[in-house]
Amino acid sequence: MIETIIKSSLSDFYSDVKVNKWIGREREAVSHFVTAHLINQVKKNTIFHSLSQAVIEGAVQQWDKTPKKQVNKDLLIWPTPGMTTWNSKWESKHAPIAILEWKVHRKRKKFTSFHGHDVEWLEWFTKENKGTFGFVVALDILTDNVALNAGFVQNGKTNTEWLSIS
Repeated sequence: MIETIIKSSLSDFYSDVKVNKWIGREREAVSHFVTAHLINQVKKNTIFHSLSQAVIEGAVQQWDKTPKKQVNKDLLIWPTPGMTTWNSKWESKHAPIAILEWKVHRKRKKFTSFHGHDVEWLEWFTKENKGTFGFVVALDILTDNVALNAGFVQNGKTNTEWLSIS
């Protein structure tokens, strides 16, 4: 199951960040997560069988609250390698199996975990696309007390206490 793969990868990522005193911004965190931890979960004959199912900053359909028809998300995992949202008419039609939205708290701001807009958007998307699971990830590297919190979104409902490590 995709949630087991994500939880295991996030736990390994957290340990790496804490032990190695890793620092970086959001995009660097996503890249490091994929290339050093998610990659280890690729296994033949499973839901995640190719690293090319993972897309950093990939597009998906946008909700009607904005005139844009698509939006980029931090990390997408697609059902098949090389898949994207686009159909043959360049319309955003296909949905990934997982969407991860990240926040890295690294300076002056108090750690507030998840961004409300990300949660609301993922609730909408997973309600509209029943086969998609959402994850909100918040990494706090502001102090030596590194913390990682992740929420799980399925069918429009969020479990904000899905993963909490500090």
